[in-house]
Amino acid sequence: MNLPKGFEEREDATVYMSHQEIVVTGIPADEESHNCDQMGCSSVEHVIFRSPLPNKIPYYYEED
Repeated sequence: MNLPKGFEEREDATVYMSHQEIVVTGIPADEESHNCDQMGCSSVEHVIFRSPLPNKIPYYYEED
């Protein structure tokens, strides 16, 4: 896979997408300041990034 300059593929993170948000799970860099309640972590994975998506991305989703 050709990645743009400055990007790297990570084996220690997973990305989940819905039509409303993108969520990245993995190991937080600073576990002391990481707040699982605020980020919505599960008992299995830490959420390290969560953001709403401004628009539905047609490439990833079939039309309803």
